[in-house]
Amino acid sequence: MTSISAASVNTYQSPLQKLQDELLSEVNSGAVSSSDKDALSTALTDIDSAIQASRTSDQASGTRPSPDQLKRLIPLFFASAPSGSSGSGGSGGQPPPSSGGSGPSDASTLSRI
Repeated sequence: MTSISAASVNTYQSPLQKLQDELLSEVNSGAVSSSDKDALSTALTDIDSAIQASRTSDQASGTRPSPDQLKRLIPLFFASAPSGSSGSGGSGGQPPPSSGGSGPSDASTLSRI
């Protein structure tokens, strides 16, 4: 008979938990300052909450946001972060350039949340 040890069983981590662990690793390595840790952790939690709320709304209406809509939502969130937080690997909290595309405006994306 084969036995399975607890160590060999994979435990599920939500995307939020994985990102929180990665943030902690970045703080421990010095890549992210400890003073920014709380703000970034809160930002991750807020983004996760917004995505969960959007997912619930989308399931009720039978629609799903496009990947472009999700990408726009995340840069919008970090663009509104305090200027002292580095948010995306030292880019000064600036959002990445828009990929263009023909989706709903950022305002309509935010209004869905």
